[in-house]
Amino acid sequence: MVSFVTPCPPDIQEKIKSIAGESVSRETFLKLETYLSFLEKENKKYNLVGPGEIDRLWDRHVLDSAQLLPFVKQGSLGFLDVGSGAGFPGVVLSLLGAQGGCLVEASRKKCSFLENVSRETGAEFSVLNVRVEELRGRAFEKIVSRALAPIGTSLGWTQKICSPATQWIFLKGKTVDVEIEEARKSFSFDVEMYPSLTNPEGRIVRLQNIFF
Repeated sequence: MVSFVTPCPPDIQEKIKSIAGESVSRETFLKLETYLSFLEKENKKYNLVGPGEIDRLWDRHVLDSAQLLPFVKQGSLGFLDVGSGAGFPGVVLSLLGAQGGCLVEASRKKCSFLENVSRETGAEFSVLNVRVEELRGRAFEKIVSRALAPIGTSLGWTQKICSPATQWIFLKGKTVDVEIEEARKSFSFDVEMYPSLTNPEGRIVRLQNIFF
């Protein structure tokens, strides 16, 4: 495939390696580049990201997604990416070595895009065309979300697929404290927060011991 995006800038490469390990191969970066090129090529057809985001894919989207890798890979038997959309963070996490990814997306068109990404890049993940609140039957160990809904709403949507062992990992902005306060009105959980690598106001939020 002809590349429509620039290769990963050296500073972003170093940050990704610091997250995922120095063993991240040149082939992995080429697969990420293939993914972004395919995204740019198909963007208008599938309405994936805003036109102003194309020039910021590596830092705003790839690096932002990659910083979740340590939380997803740690002792994980797989992860669920809720509202995957263009594939952030699920595709990036899968290309960086996270196993057993299941990407949930309500839009059939975007699911088609994600399935094509898997074929183009060789990334191993499954795609479910369903609203997350309709999922039943399997409790996921790790659930991730980058841009879905407030924390309390997300917990309500996924309570049928959570167990006491489930960890929810969110990427959140400056409203995170308000969201946590609201969520505690309906749910009990332990929370840890870590600074974002890409947004000075952002936080990685991990919820554990969730009770509904």
